[in-house]
Amino acid sequence: PVGGSGYTGGLSRTVNLGGTGGRGGGRPPSIDPAKLLALTSGMVVMGSLMLLLSLGSIAPLEAGLLSNDITAYVTTDKTYTPGLHVIGVGKSFLKFPTTQTTITFTDMSQNGEKTADAPPIQTRTGEDASDPDSGGQPITMCVSLQYVLPSDTDLGIIYNSFGGAYHERYTLIARNIISNVAQTFSPQDFWMDRTTIADKMFEACRDELKRQGMVTVTQLQLLRIDFPSQYEDMITLIQLQVQQKVTKEYQQRVTAILKNLEVMQAEVNAQVSVIEAEADRTSLQITNAALAEGYMLQQAAKTNATALVAKTLGLDGPEVVQYLKLKAMKSHPSARTVIGLHDPFGTDGSGGN
Repeated sequence: PVGGSGYTGGLSRTVNLGGTGGRGGGRPPSIDPAKLLALTSGMVVMGSLMLLLSLGSIAPLEAGLLSNDITAYVTTDKTYTPGLHVIGVGKSFLKFPTTQTTITFTDMSQNGEKTADAPPIQTRTGEDASDPDSGGQPITMCVSLQYVLPSDTDLGIIYNSFGGAYHERYTLIARNIISNVAQTFSPQDFWMDRTTIADKMFEACRDELKRQGMVTVTQLQLLRIDFPSQYEDMITLIQLQVQQKVTKEYQQRVTAILKNLEVMQAEVNAQVSVIEAEADRTSLQITNAALAEGYMLQQAAKTNATALVAKTLGLDGPEVVQYLKLKAMKSHPSARTVIGLHDPFGTDGSGGN
């Protein structure tokens, strides 16, 4: 019966809360060192891997925008410069060159493959001055130009505007600009003043690509200009005639110069002849004057000598004459000199007496 006096039975439970017996004994459980080392190593490896996945690098000649690889969202309000950056897991850089990028409009190829961004630009020139109703001539141009992307926040604006197809957009803008500039020049200008045309194309591309695309155009090259073959043949013929005209004009100038040289030479020769004749005349006058003066001095000396002899010897006039006669006979060199005959040939009828 339930509840009787002296009832000591019934159900009972004993709960062991960690007495003094068994493995508990009131001490914490021990940890295996090998498991602890493995756990620590795993955490270090995991941390290193997370750190590596959080890093991004940009090369020295590049700039970058941060892109989320999961959501495809691109942060465009900050441009990253070359170097190593902590960007977080699941992110990467969209990289852009900071060096010059070239746009080419040519039909050139390398190893059988075309390397140009677009084919040559086909357009028309301005009207021909000699034929205003022609509306210009068809023209094909090979052109190249170089531009530099910005490395500041404008790079993000470019990405927002054109995405990754910015180069194709710049190619289209440049084509339209170059075509428009070509239409402001006559066909003759492309033959005679190509440098000016290239400068105008460069200025127009520089200004318009800066305004629309926020890039800096640094150079432009006008590589080749092709007209229709018929028009080129006509221009070549005209230029050949012009060159022939110029050649003939130069030949005429050369002939005129040669004739002038001949006239000048003749004038110089005439002047030389006059100077030589004048010199001969002056020389002859001086020589004759000197000879006359010498003869006069000689005769004066002889007269003075004869007078001295006559005075010294006391000779009178006839004696002086006889003295001079004897002196003349003495100095006569001929062996046929006749002396003492009044008329040796008998010309006066005296028979030589």
